[in-house]
Amino acid sequence: MLAVPWYFSAQVDAAIFQKIYFIVTLISLFWGLIAGTLVDRYDRKQIFIWINVVGLITLSLATILGFILSDYHWIIPAVVYAITFFIYNIHFPALYAFAQEITPASAYGKVTSKLEVQGQLTWTIAGGVAALLISGTAASSFYGISIPAINAWPIHWIFLIDACTYICSLYLIYKISIAKNEHKIIDTDSLRQRLKTGFSYLKKHPLVFIFGNASLAVFVCIILQATLTNPSYVKEHLHASGAVYAWSDMFFSAGALLAGFFSTRLLGENKPILSIAYLSLVAAAMFVFQVFNTNLSLFFASFFIVGICNAAIRIQRITFLFRFIPNHLIGRASSVFFMSNIVFRLGLTAIFTLPIFLTPTYVSYACGVYALVSIVGAVALFLIREKLILEPTQS
Repeated sequence: MLAVPWYFSAQVDAAIFQKIYFIVTLISLFWGLIAGTLVDRYDRKQIFIWINVVGLITLSLATILGFILSDYHWIIPAVVYAITFFIYNIHFPALYAFAQEITPASAYGKVTSKLEVQGQLTWTIAGGVAALLISGTAASSFYGISIPAINAWPIHWIFLIDACTYICSLYLIYKISIAKNEHKIIDTDSLRQRLKTGFSYLKKHPLVFIFGNASLAVFVCIILQATLTNPSYVKEHLHASGAVYAWSDMFFSAGALLAGFFSTRLLGENKPILSIAYLSLVAAAMFVFQVFNTNLSLFFASFFIVGICNAAIRIQRITFLFRFIPNHLIGRASSVFFMSNIVFRLGLTAIFTLPIFLTPTYVSYACGVYALVSIVGAVALFLIREKLILEPTQS
């Protein structure tokens, strides 16, 4: 998912990828809603197995085609990106629903922190590997670390590594042993009725709906920055290589990893709404800084700080929602939040397809838009904080 955006930016056309991203995001608006009903209806371990099978087949075919075709058309990486995107749409709701299902309420904060640490550690390693493989590197020293010369890998070789990770994932998930939960509520209604139930729950709790969306503001910006605007920003504004693009993601993940270890201890769980609002403002300040900055070291530092903010927000947000939303509804509630997330992303993606954001002189202005979105999210949280803490939980 790091390699494909850079592949389009460096070898095809960034404008083509933006159109692909818009189409994939639009489709996921509908798929995300269905995914939430599946998470609440079926065994979550089996969902993990099936999405890993789909991922393995997709990456394996893309790898094989890379070896047998003399002309590796850009549509193949585009399909890989789309299917992986759709896998994300069901993987994360299933992951958090599964974590809530098997975790006592007293341990929600610890478990969400550990999930964030695990996820960001994996992403940090992926970012470091991607930095070396996407565009290659000459023998050098990076912040005191000696890096040997590495030739750039064709994208289908990177897909081969990804396919192997799906094999590892399948094995680990298959080995998980889960005690049967006799008290688990399974909604066997029709798809339409299950969707309606999810919407009805949030209609009864409008402040939870506002919180769920406002607390996603920074995350929406980060997703769009990482996949849509950062490749062009690095290439046109910083005049840097694909290695810098991938390293920026690794610094972001390193910050998130640090937040995963310490955010619950430092911020606590008593005032998550205020914590998220303040962290959103810090992220907004970093986005404003990125509009004007051209120094690589400071660029990496800003990503590190945004990574801390995003991970701390996610941990606080998920823990708070675990306490509010019952497990048999968490998948559908997450899908409604996801739908709102997609609508915001579609709107911002449409904005970023305007010619001004494709112009080297103004490509950094996208970071200003991210700052504005983060500030709006923070303001919304400040406005609802007192009333929301009075809402009943798990009803």
